Amino acid sequence: EAGLKRGDILISVWSKLTGYLSLREILDLLVNKSAIEIRCLIERVAAVAINPDKTMISGTEDLIGASFVMEMDGLSISAVKESGSAIEAGLQNSDLVMAIDGKQTRYMPLKKAIELIKRSDEGDVKLTIRRKAIIWRNKEL
Repeated sequence: EAGLKRGDILISVWSKLTGYLSLREILDLLVNKSAIEIRCLIERVAAVAINPDKTMISGTEDLIGASFVMEMDGLSISAVKESGSAIEAGLQNSDLVMAIDGKQTRYMPLKKAIELIKRSDEGDVKLTIRRKAIIWRNKEL
């Protein structure tokens, strides 16, 4: 129900970065807390099909069905069309885009990020995204 998928990378649990924790510590955070929700940060790579009728003057809404904005945390998805390849790939508003086709977006200007999407040689563009997820505990546990 939290929208997690096989292959998602667990970045943090309760704002504690998992890269600095042992597996036992991560499991303790996931299982031994008394709260009925678990707040996590996940990362995944989404392959988003590019509209084959793209032109160099097309906006990202026409290319993949999503628009972007540069925020304090970095490149974020500001809107996802109700139909199109972005929604089919599972992208959501407020997803943080960490990389485009493997190129890190940190400190990348918005214009350059959009150009990377437009110039993708494949039939799709691979967006590495991060998002917050809330996992609700089963009351019986």
